Amino acid sequence: MPNSAWNSIKSFAARVSRRVKTIFSPPPGPAQSVPIPTPSSPGLDLGQVANPLFSGTETTPGNTYQQGAWTLVIYYRNRGSRSQGQHGVLFKDGVEVKPRQVGEIIQTDLGDLKYVMHPEDMTVLWDMTGWTFVG
Repeated sequence: MPNSAWNSIKSFAARVSRRVKTIFSPPPGPAQSVPIPTPSSPGLDLGQVANPLFSGTETTPGNTYQQGAWTLVIYYRNRGSRSQGQHGVLFKDGVEVKPRQVGEIIQTDLGDLKYVMHPEDMTVLWDMTGWTFVG
C-alpha cells in the first residue's frame, strides 16, 4: 500500500477516534450505573440502549443472550461487510454493567465475559468493543 494511502487511513482513524471521544466522554464525577428497563419490561426498546458510533452501526440488537439476571446485547457495525465489527452491552438486573478496566473478565450465568475495548478507543470499524464471550 502506498504511503499516502496508509497515511490517509491513519489520519481518518485518528479523526474518528477523536470525534468518538468527544461524543462519548463521560462527564466528570463518579461513575454510576444507569438503570434501564429489564428485558421483560413491556416498554423496553433495546434500540435506545446502545449509542451508535458510526452511521453503519445497527440500532437494533443483532443478538441478545439472556440467562438469569444477565443479558448481553450485541450490536453490529457494517454487518456483512469486510469491516463488520461488534459492540457488546452487558446488563445485570436491567442495569448496565460498566467495566472497571479493559480486559476485565467476569463470571455470569451466561458464562465468562470479557470487556475487550472501549468504543472510543476503536481504531478500525471491525474492532470488537464492549463485552464479549471469553474463548
